[in-house]
Amino acid sequence: MLSDLMDLDGWDAYCAGPDVPTRDLPITFERRKTDVLVLSASMLDGLPPVADIVAAMRNSQALAGMRIMVGGPLFNEDLHLWRKVGADGYAREATDAVLLANWLMSEERRCA
Repeated sequence: MLSDLMDLDGWDAYCAGPDVPTRDLPITFERRKTDVLVLSASMLDGLPPVADIVAAMRNSQALAGMRIMVGGPLFNEDLHLWRKVGADGYAREATDAVLLANWLMSEERRCA
């Protein structure tokens, strides 16, 4: 649903899906010149993969300008969890995620 909303807002959304190995994600996003990555976790067992993906993206110099957002029921339970995993922001619902992505990228342009 979020990728559809992002498309409608003018973004070029790409859904990598849950089956892409974490080690393959940096090269995938480098090739696509990804600006914003959105990750979601519904349950506690989804937290380690999200944290691993954030760490992998942060370790890629080529992705230094990419912003990372998180959301989902797990992040709704702990409003500070997004900071603990190293994300740039958190959205409670899909419509908020579109607004947050636009804000994160407008801040990026101002600081460049």
